Amino acid sequence: MRGFSFRLTHKVVAIGIVGIAGVMLVGGIHVYGESSMAVYRDTAQNAQTISELSSKIEIELLEGRRAEKDFLLRNDSKKADSQINIAKAVAADVDMLHGKVVGAGRPDLARQIEAMRTSLKQYQAHFLAVVELKRQLGLDEKSGLEGRLRTSVHDIESRVDQLHESPLMITMLRMRRHEKDFMLRRDAKYGEDMKKRASEFSAGIENANIPEAAKTELKQKLVDYQRDFFVWMETALTLAGELRAG
Repeated sequence: MRGFSFRLTHKVVAIGIVGIAGVMLVGGIHVYGESSMAVYRDTAQNAQTISELSSKIEIELLEGRRAEKDFLLRNDSKKADSQINIAKAVAADVDMLHGKVVGAGRPDLARQIEAMRTSLKQYQAHFLAVVELKRQLGLDEKSGLEGRLRTSVHDIESRVDQLHESPLMITMLRMRRHEKDFMLRRDAKYGEDMKKRASEFSAGIENANIPEAAKTELKQKLVDYQRDFFVWMETALTLAGELRAG
């Protein structure tokens, strides 16, 4: 009986050990399952965040392009400021997207996002250059280089009208035509035409039957007009180049 009791005790202990081991195994399986589920949940959450960020960036880019076009069409500085703020938000979201994609173990997508980030930086640099050049030219007819040109044109035209010298008036009209042609077509050849007409105007001043003081005054006004026109022209050509590059 005693030997049986001993063997029974061992069996009970063995059953207990097996039971404990079973509980530990089940617990281990549960913990592993929870860990795996956590990985799946994290992966799913990461994928959802990537999708949401992608959609957000797409919308922001469309809004940025609309603000850019509104600025180029209307010369509204508020639209330029809006585009700049949107671009900052896009840059932050692209950085976040890059981090999420790297975390998801997708180096191929990460490289694409890096290329996109580089392109966006180049695009934004061109846009900022365009904004600065348009501000230099003048966002309206009274500001910037356009305002200066408008003033110098008014000064020389008014003085020519007062002097009633037909040859000078005709040459003045030709210079204005070259000016307008350049503004419409952005072709540098009109700058060369302007120089020719300016030389003719200078010769006309010398031949005009007007007081010497008036001749000196007209010569200075011609210098002012030519200076302001060519500064405006060079800036406008630079702007045209930036618009093409962008």
